[in-house]
Formats: sequence, C-alpha cells, structure tokens
Amino acid sequence: MRLYLTTKLQNSLEVRLLHPGANTVDILITYVAAIRALRLLDPSGVLLDTVTTPIRQYLRQREDTVRCVVTNLTEEGPSELAEELAKGNALDEAVDSDDDMEDWTNWQPPPVDADPTDSGQSKRSSDIISMLVSVYGSKELFVNEYRILLADRLLSQFNCNTDKEIRYLELLKRRFGDSQLHYCEVMLKDVQDSKRMNSHLHSCPDVTMCSKDFPCTAIILSAQFWPPFKEENLEVPPIVKEHLDDYTKAFEALKGNRTLSWKPHLGYVNLDIELKDRTLNLTVSPIHATIIWHFQEKPQWTIEDLSQVMQISGTLLRRKISFWQSQGILREQSPDVFVLMEEGAARAGSTGRSADHVACEDEEMESALASAHEQREGELQVFWSYIVAVLVDPSIRGRMLEVPNPPDRWHLCAVCESFVPPRSWHCEDCGTCVLKRDHHCLFTACCIGHHNHRYFLVFLTHLFIATSYATYFNGSFVWRSWESFSCSINQFYLTLYAINIAGIVFAGALLGYHLMMMYKGQVTYESANNVRIYDYGWKQNLKEILGERWYLTWIFPTLESKLPHNGIVWHTREQWMAEAQKHR
Repeated sequence: MRLYLTTKLQNSLEVRLLHPGANTVDILITYVAAIRALRLLDPSGVLLDTVTTPIRQYLRQREDTVRCVVTNLTEEGPSELAEELAKGNALDEAVDSDDDMEDWTNWQPPPVDADPTDSGQSKRSSDIISMLVSVYGSKELFVNEYRILLADRLLSQFNCNTDKEIRYLELLKRRFGDSQLHYCEVMLKDVQDSKRMNSHLHSCPDVTMCSKDFPCTAIILSAQFWPPFKEENLEVPPIVKEHLDDYTKAFEALKGNRTLSWKPHLGYVNLDIELKDRTLNLTVSPIHATIIWHFQEKPQWTIEDLSQVMQISGTLLRRKISFWQSQGILREQSPDVFVLMEEGAARAGSTGRSADHVACEDEEMESALASAHEQREGELQVFWSYIVAVLVDPSIRGRMLEVPNPPDRWHLCAVCESFVPPRSWHCEDCGTCVLKRDHHCLFTACCIGHHNHRYFLVFLTHLFIATSYATYFNGSFVWRSWESFSCSINQFYLTLYAINIAGIVFAGALLGYHLMMMYKGQVTYESANNVRIYDYGWKQNLKEILGERWYLTWIFPTLESKLPHNGIVWHTREQWMAEAQKHR
C-alpha cells in the first residue's frame, strides 16, 4: 500500500507540474507544500525524498528557478519563503555521523524502503530553504542571483532607499554567511555614499554644480563589486555632457586620485515637456530623453539620421520611439520618418495642460545588467581566439591547387613534392605546407598561417590586456603591503606578482613583435630575410589579416570578417597598387 500511494502521488505531480506549461513559481509553491505535508506523514524523510526527487530534477533544468527562489525570499507581502527566511536559521550542512548517536536512546531504524547509503538524517533536519538550495548543491548560484537582483533594485530606486534591502541582506547573511554576501554589502554602501556625495556637491557653494540649469545626480558604483553591465553606446546632448564633466571635476577635486567613468545609457531623467495644448511631466530613460531632446532642435527626423547622431542601432531606436508615439508626442509621417506633434494628438486619458506624471514603463524596459548567459559568453571570448587558432587548419592538406602558367613566385616543396603558392612554406612539425605560414606556435601546437593568423593576434592582445590588469591590481596590493611581507602567504602573493610581471613582459614583447610585422605586411620568414614586397600600406595590411571589419575584430573575435583573398594568389606591392588604381 505504501509503495502504491508513493507511486500514485509521484505520477500525479509529474503529470500536473513537470511540463513546460507550468509556471516555475507554481512548481515551487507545490514543492514547499509537499515538503511540509510529507514531513508530517513520514518524519524520517524517506517518503519526501522518493516523491519529490522528480520535482528537484525538473527544477534544476529550469533556467529561472534560482531567480524565482531569490525573488520569493526577498519580495514584499505574504510569502512562505520570506517567512522561512525571517526565522533566521543558518543553512543546514551535512550532519556528521558522530552526531547521529547523540540521542541514542530515541534512535529509530530507517524504514525498509530507505536508501541504505543515506541515513536520511540531513533530510530530517533540513529546513525548506536548505532543501531548495540543495537542488543545485551550491550556495554561490543563489548568492550571485541575489547580487544581480539587488543591483536591479538599487538602480531602479530614485530616492536610494536602502533600509528594506539592508534588512533582507542581514537575514540572508544569517543563512549564507557574511563572506558570501560581502559584495552586496559594498553595493549598498555605494548607494548610501552616492546619496551623501550628491547632497554635498549640490549644497556646497564652492562647487559649480549649484549654479546649473538642472540638478545632476549620480550613483557612483565600485565596478569590481557590481555585476557586469550591458555594453551600450549613447551620445548624450552637449548640455548633459557638460553637466557630467562638471560633476566629474567636482568629484575629482573632492576624492583626489579617483575619477568617474560614466554609463550614459543608464539612469533616469525627469522631463517637463511643454506643448501647445498640454504639459507633461515624465520620468524616462536617458535614451528616451535624448530622442525627445533632438526633436526639440529639429521637428522631423529619420531613423537613419537620428541613429547616427545618437550612436545607437536603428532597431533599438525604433523600439524606444514607440513610447513617445504612445504618449501622442511623435508620429510616423512616412516609413522611418517621425515628426513632433505639438497639439491635437494627446494620449487618451490625459487632460490639457495638466501635469501628467508618467513613469516610462514600456514593454522593453530590460535589466541594465548582463544576464548570466551573457556573462558566460563574455568570459568565453577570452578563450575563443585561442580555441579557434588551434582548431582552424591553415594548411593545404587535401587541396588541389591550380598552378598558374607561368608559376610566378610559386616554388616546389621537396617534401610534399608539389608546387606551393607564394608565402607558403613546409612545416616539419605539422608535416604539410601552410598557406602564408608565419611560424609554428608552441602554445597552440599548430602553425599560424593565413586562416588563423587573425585569431592568434587577437589572442595575444587579450592575453596582454589580462596580464596588465592582473599586474596592476596585484602590484598595488604588493606595494601597499611591502613592509609587512613576512609570513608565507604574503610570500606567495609576491610569487604571483612575479609571475604577473613575467607574463606581461612576455605577452607584450610577443604582441609588439607581431604587430610590427603586421604593420609592415610581413611574416616571420620575410622579416628575417628583410622581404617587404607584400607591404600594401598599414590599413590594407590590417585587412589582409583581420578581414574587412578589422576595426571590430579586436574586440569581438567571433565576429564574421571576410578576408580579402584566398591566401593563394599574392600580388606584389607594385601589382596591387596598379590594380587598385585601375578600380578607382
């Protein structure tokens, strides 16, 4: 009977919950209710483990499980998880076997259907939050998700009210520990410090911020402690840029050697829009404010012209303009042409000349932070160039090359017993000829040639930037602690710093050497023999290696950038200039 009821309940939960149509929040609510009910029926935890195992496995597969758990833990209003958090118990860890026999007089053997490898003690003692965390087996996932959620909340608060968030943070620290949530403490401190900084700069008579046309406030973030932001460009109006520069100068005067790096696409702007038949008071994003500011200067804009002025994509611009269309301020006169409506197009529900205070809540108000998936993609960019440089085959193995007649600058490879194109040479390690062979790289264990030269150079660039970054911060720590370097751990830090120095010197020298050869249009063999017949000028030399979109491939190694030729036909400088002159 016990087995029948267990199987029936398990199948019922799978049919009703474990499918894509079920909401993750509903699954969590059912899981919490099942934990409480099954504990009453079977305090040993065996029934709970048997019935809820499919739910735990399914929750682990859902991408939004962690965010739903963290949101329910810290949301306002009645919530079972919030009530559990308020109890303030620490997360239950695995119980030591010696502690199992503390109360040996009340010991009871586990049921006959229990797993013999698990005593079930941890399930009997764990609370609901501990069991939710155990779905993933890692506290770091929940702490990182709370960090992102906290950043979203702090950046969306106009008045920097952090009292509620401090309360939640203190409760979470009792669960997860102080060290896990140190970054969140710094984030809250940044918001409080920013509030004091804004108050000081606008109240001090010696600072030029007091005499500005409109107040400019800022949330000053410690970049190392906040989650990464989405990279977006925005060219703000000159008057706003002037205010930002003045704020930076006032901050530098107050803080000494610290400065500010602005994220102009983040934040909020409070606008008073005076039209002929109405006045609106709106709180919008900087992109929305920049759009309407340009229509103040010029009543008609095309998507293409406005996107070039603001330096954002046309797709994003059209989505943002739709908000002003919904407010009855802009109208699409013809395809991709928008005009300003001074009167006669007020939004339904708004009254003439009254202050209609509206917060910008358009459907595409997205998080300013990079998602976990985007963060993983950003981390993989560091390794992408190296991986592609290893996997791309630059050789002519298995290819039938048509030898021109006469074979201008083609030469015979004695090992392969075939004619090979100019700038192609045989590699003894690879056992084949390589198109535009530069060298055989020990790090990638393959030859660097025509098809993977770009990835090798970008890899060196990223390696040099990474070692420079590590050397700067490790060096600042070492020099601050130089007089107290006595214990073994500090000597270990000094060893790491020495490794950083060696890495930056090696990467910098190697990158400088290859950049010089790229500037001259040479490969290693040609540089050693002072051959410069393929030097087409610095810009064309860059395109020969990085492709047509050479100015972007340094930053985005995965970007498609077509090379201008196939690596087989190579013109000399004189031939290339004559051909280029012919096509002008």
